[in-house]
Amino acid sequence: MKLLNRGLGVLVILSSSFCTGVVYAGQSDSQSKPSVTSSPPSNTVITVIEDDESADDNAELTQNTQQTQENQAENEDEAYWEIELGFMVGVGRAVVGSLNQSEQGYLIHGPWFAGGYYNGDFFVESDPGNAKPLTLGYTAYETEQLQVNVIATPFYMGFQEAGQQRGDMLTDLDDRNPSFDAGVEILATYKYGQVGVRVLNDIFNSHSGHTFDVMYGYPVYLDKTVLWPAVGVTYVSNEVNDYYYSIRPHEVRDDRPAYKAGAGFSAKFNLYFEHELTQRTSMIGFSQISILNDEVYNSPLVDHRIGFNLGIGMIWIF
Repeated sequence: MKLLNRGLGVLVILSSSFCTGVVYAGQSDSQSKPSVTSSPPSNTVITVIEDDESADDNAELTQNTQQTQENQAENEDEAYWEIELGFMVGVGRAVVGSLNQSEQGYLIHGPWFAGGYYNGDFFVESDPGNAKPLTLGYTAYETEQLQVNVIATPFYMGFQEAGQQRGDMLTDLDDRNPSFDAGVEILATYKYGQVGVRVLNDIFNSHSGHTFDVMYGYPVYLDKTVLWPAVGVTYVSNEVNDYYYSIRPHEVRDDRPAYKAGAGFSAKFNLYFEHELTQRTSMIGFSQISILNDEVYNSPLVDHRIGFNLGIGMIWIF
């Protein structure tokens, strides 16, 4: 994914990890502020001709400009890495209560890695701050305002009895396996903000369903600080909710009645904060909130309608 649009990853889809009860913490993207220059753009060609000598000079200038453009295009196709290392601390709450360390949630702390490898239109990217541990992608179409990617990603983290932190609601429950989903991602930026859309479908038949995400954000730049509020909505098909949150006949017990979850919409709210300390270090803060629909919230496995991540951290950019 080109650097121009990487910042959109901050406001594009939070994975439905809140819905599966697993919440990642952190924030991966640090977008450079637009620069202002008084020099003309590199594709500017001067065409005023006063005499033969000027014509020769102008022809040479045009040739040099064209060569510069060709070199820039070649550079865009070169392979490169972007790496950000850091650590974070914070708190979170999974909607599946058995995955929390306490009724209030759980602590977040530890190392943090984000970044990616980019080679022409292909990219491999890690964005744990948006609960996207891995994205494999190909940029099929790109302009200054619009980017269309074909992607594949481990979207739902799943949960199992082995991950139970308290209680016994997951005891003797079939494993809800992680999924690997693929589809189309559209990133658009304009003067009133930025929009991200993802349409994904399970490709390894974990849940055999699909997800549709839309998120809108408006970055605010204040000297060396950026604030990035965003709001979004996620549609999850009945196959997805049924797989993760229904109670199957052989899983029924007195305190875990039969239940079948259907399709539904959920809302999400994000706020990302970054303050540049030096050219290569920044302090970050993040909040990620997800509000479940009734189809998920009414499941016997779910204790909380609202899941969240709140934290701060420090990153080093390499």
